Amino acid sequence: MPLERPALTVSEVSAIRTWIQAGALRTEAPPQPPGVWDVAVLSEGQLRITFTEIVDPASSIVVRVEGEGSNVEVLSALIVDDGLEVVTAPLVPGIEQTITIEGVVGANGLGAGCSLAAVASYRPTALYASDIQPVFDRSCAFVGCHAASDQFPPGEGLVLTADRSWGSLVGISSGQISGRVRVAPGLPDSSYLVQKLQGPEGIIGDPMPQGGLFLAGSDLALIELWVEQGALDN
Repeated sequence: MPLERPALTVSEVSAIRTWIQAGALRTEAPPQPPGVWDVAVLSEGQLRITFTEIVDPASSIVVRVEGEGSNVEVLSALIVDDGLEVVTAPLVPGIEQTITIEGVVGANGLGAGCSLAAVASYRPTALYASDIQPVFDRSCAFVGCHAASDQFPPGEGLVLTADRSWGSLVGISSGQISGRVRVAPGLPDSSYLVQKLQGPEGIIGDPMPQGGLFLAGSDLALIELWVEQGALDN
């Protein structure tokens, strides 16, 4: 023993031997201050924070939510048994939010002055027709860029108008770098489209959209979320 698991260390075996020699007493662990057990993002503006201990309902709790360097307005934070129901301004889909909670006191009186932190993100289903295509429509699908035209061929042969965009992206090899795929379902970090929009080193040519008018963080987060969720034609 343990069956099919790493053997206990010498110090662990020694601790068990010492416990038995002392009478194998059943003792209770000392009380602990509350910690964050889980953060569930229930909707674009609702969080459920669960603690490891029951919370004193008289706790004066302050919650801060921050994503990409800017604070998200917290509208309310209601104590419910072992957790908090937090209502915020709408969260940007796919953006990691850092949640900081101060003033949590356990029913055992422990925890005053502690600061707790957790990370979560709002991850709804990203829809191609209503979330992704509109980004292309307003940023990319123009004649001279990525719209079909006899006089001005689309850049790299990539057409991003609604009738052709999905079929031109998903599983299609990049024309700029051999071996890379424009959109690899489930793999945003390996998708050349995402790399061109982020503009890191390792791409060929300029980042997109052309001219330095880069996408808003919320638009880029939606595209990354859509790719991560399988790049569906939904």
